[in-house]
Amino acid sequence: MGSMKLSRSILRTFVILQFWGASGQQTAFSLIENGVVTNSTANITAGNATTTDNSDEIDVPIDLVLDLPEYALEDLISPRFLAYQWLLDHPRLSSLTEDRKAQMYALVTWYYSMQGDKWDETAQASFLNYDISECNWSTEVLCRNVTDGNITYLYLSDLETRGLEGIMPAEVAMIPELRSISITNCGLDAQLEEDMLPLSFYRTGLRRRLRNINYSGNRLEGTIPTRIGRLNNLNSLNFDGNSLDGPLPSELGLMDDLVSLRIESNRLTSTIPTEIANLMELEVLALEGNRLTGSIPFDIGALANLEELQLQNNRFNSTIPLVFGVLIQLKKLRLEDNQFSGTLPAQFSGLTNLEELNLENNPGIVGTIPPQWGNLQSLTELRLGGTQLVGVIPRSMCQILSINILEVNCSNVECPAVCTCQCQQAVVPNTNTTTSSVSRTP
Repeated sequence: MGSMKLSRSILRTFVILQFWGASGQQTAFSLIENGVVTNSTANITAGNATTTDNSDEIDVPIDLVLDLPEYALEDLISPRFLAYQWLLDHPRLSSLTEDRKAQMYALVTWYYSMQGDKWDETAQASFLNYDISECNWSTEVLCRNVTDGNITYLYLSDLETRGLEGIMPAEVAMIPELRSISITNCGLDAQLEEDMLPLSFYRTGLRRRLRNINYSGNRLEGTIPTRIGRLNNLNSLNFDGNSLDGPLPSELGLMDDLVSLRIESNRLTSTIPTEIANLMELEVLALEGNRLTGSIPFDIGALANLEELQLQNNRFNSTIPLVFGVLIQLKKLRLEDNQFSGTLPAQFSGLTNLEELNLENNPGIVGTIPPQWGNLQSLTELRLGGTQLVGVIPRSMCQILSINILEVNCSNVECPAVCTCQCQQAVVPNTNTTTSSVSRTP
């Protein structure tokens, strides 16, 4: 594990009061001089080595943590103190490598910070057992393999009935090989930035190692921090099903390794930033169930690998973007329950991989169904109810063998005898609808 670029003699004049505080504010080090402890967020300089609040990455050696006097941990019932005491009591402490000490200390801090005593028996399992490898403590901890003992994955799920109020401790950054963090469906009541994205995520080697963050299905509040763009090695980011508000930060466009971005079912406002188009590896973009407005940026057509685009149940109020027609890898396109207007683009005919297309409950959509849509030979589901479409469903669409659901407003759109249609009445977006089936066979 790396260490600060300061000499050992100087390092020993420092103690860590709050490795990176739970409040999210860096109070990284305190200097003891003449018996006086002084908090410092200013520069810490030794020779030519300088560490500032704007420094890039800092890794703190575990032996400094173990050398701390008890008062330096400021709260004798805090997760970091309990972990510190647990590690000092380890019967084989002297034989452990520095990386192993760091991993154990961080893991035990995480256990106490996430209220491990409230986990179910399966999750708690053998946590804190000195005689069992931490790789086997619980199903909530996964190692690359048991032989090397390097933890790569922290996982908690389906604990919503336990009333968790924990936080993600900064110390998890001390787990040398950590790649993935997943806290899902736990009903976790916390602030996203202050409690779940500590500065250590951005200011240590974890920034380069981390590939996945999944905090879906909790009760996280606050805004998405702009500095999240620094986590530009992430492949997957999932904040689905929380209570986040504010805008989508343009800095998301810096996360150019993202394959999946899911922030559905929150309270996000504003428009989609054009910088999203920088995510050239993106395969899934799910933003449904928010309060996003305006038009879809034209640049989204640059997302050549996009397979799933979910924008339903928002407040978009433009015409249907023609540029969607160039996203030839799309398999799912959901735009229902918005305020889209205008006619259906014939250009969608090139989406030959498209399996699901949903435009229902956009009463501003008018015109007829383009006959070119008969080229959508992979389509299994097409929903067009709750619009002002008229005319006759093209016979070419009725010949798509894969289609299982073809839904229209039958009072305005005629379903040919060769089709099997479902009927829906015209509706206002975000209201309940009634759908009935009308079977038509050749």
